[in-house]
Amino acid sequence: MINEDGNNPRLQKQFTDQIDHIVHDTNREVIHAVIPKLDRETFAKMAHGVATLRVKYIAAAVQLSTQPFSSEQAAQLKFHRENFEESRSAFDAVKRAIIRGYIDLAV
Repeated sequence: MINEDGNNPRLQKQFTDQIDHIVHDTNREVIHAVIPKLDRETFAKMAHGVATLRVKYIAAAVQLSTQPFSSEQAAQLKFHRENFEESRSAFDAVKRAIIRGYIDLAV
């Protein structure tokens, strides 16, 4: 059935489903070629790395909260925040890749 705009919703749905399938298969192929399997130990090391960067950021923030701080100290705080946020984003990307089936688990 074609709607008022001249589009066929059923064909559009089929097309977008095909695109989703292509995206999934492409991601799995490309990611799996580099990271075929991920084990619990590797994931735990990643989590530990994120936690380490988080505590560095928090500790720097707490230390600076007790006094006025310089622009150099503000730059250091920003450095810790950016490192933490990047590591957290990477961790989340790996987790999403596992959930979506792009990376297999070595159990």
